[in-house]
Amino acid sequence: MANKNLIIRNVRVRAANIPLKRPLVASVAQFTHWVALIVDIETEGDVRGRGYICPYLPQTAAAFGRVAEMLAEGWIGRTVAPARMYDEGMKRIQTIGQNGVGLGGLAAMDVALWDTFARAHDMPLAVALGAEVAPVKAYNSSGLWLQDPELLAREAVELRDEHGFSAVKMRFGRETIAEDVQSARNVMEAVPGTIVMSDFNQGLSYSEAVNRLRALDDEGLHWFEEPIIYSDLAGCARLSEKMRTPIMLGENFHGPRDMHEALKANACDMVMPDLMRIGGVTGWMRAAAIAQQYSVEVSSHLMAEISAHLMLATPTRGWLEWTDWLEPILKDPFTVKDGEVHVPDTPGVGVEWDEAALDRYAL
Repeated sequence: MANKNLIIRNVRVRAANIPLKRPLVASVAQFTHWVALIVDIETEGDVRGRGYICPYLPQTAAAFGRVAEMLAEGWIGRTVAPARMYDEGMKRIQTIGQNGVGLGGLAAMDVALWDTFARAHDMPLAVALGAEVAPVKAYNSSGLWLQDPELLAREAVELRDEHGFSAVKMRFGRETIAEDVQSARNVMEAVPGTIVMSDFNQGLSYSEAVNRLRALDDEGLHWFEEPIIYSDLAGCARLSEKMRTPIMLGENFHGPRDMHEALKANACDMVMPDLMRIGGVTGWMRAAAIAQQYSVEVSSHLMAEISAHLMLATPTRGWLEWTDWLEPILKDPFTVKDGEVHVPDTPGVGVEWDEAALDRYAL
């Protein structure tokens, strides 16, 4: 007899546009709000699963949502089986492409399916994936954008001290190399002993990257993230050969195969899959297995509440990227203490929505 707790009765898809405390100013885009696409699954046994992805733009949230709804329509009345449904979903999005909006919409459903599965079995998602609940080391990625170099020192201290972080991330790609170098020094001097990651947001050409990264290579940054367009694997490989600082790629891998291609090409020294683009929980776990075979460290990209569980189940885990951007719509934000995110020992991911806030920020 089928378990009613696992039979899908209804799926709801909606979106929120959440104001940011610190506007995002990167070399390729600026944001004052952060978009979340939210999927809620209800089962015949009244188990309610939760999932979300972050599709960046309000204008594209509806497209991701429609893919999720299309997939959900075929799964009403079905038993929740995340890995099997992921493979079915990949076949169903073939006509629109197994990347981009198609894969993102599937990822949103996949996260909610896994949350439902874990809740139905009364265990945290990390435990459902074969791991155990524990704190996850994290860096604060909620600021240090392309503002005036003189303002960075104060904000670096704020970010470090918010929850006792031992690591923060700053962005690069200012008009001149000298400004980037000075910005790095301002931050490093303001928070001595703190690990500082760097992100270029794909803002440089290859030749620009060679000059800029050489100038920064002795500044003690923990990694150089996406200095050039992510798809130029040959260029990334050449940069990795030239620089002592590790090259980080991954937030733009569309599915596990992209990670495999990058690692085969020696395009990076570390990887950081994005929950939405890698294909949700299922896509992440398959990518983590690939990274393990290459003995490459895996960090996360955004969507920290879900990614924290996945990091616990990742054999070569590195750093969790932490932001507070979703906290305005959460009933109980995760606890962050001494630079570690404490995964709640509750069924599923441990996320519940503040419905009044969702109504307030609804798209």
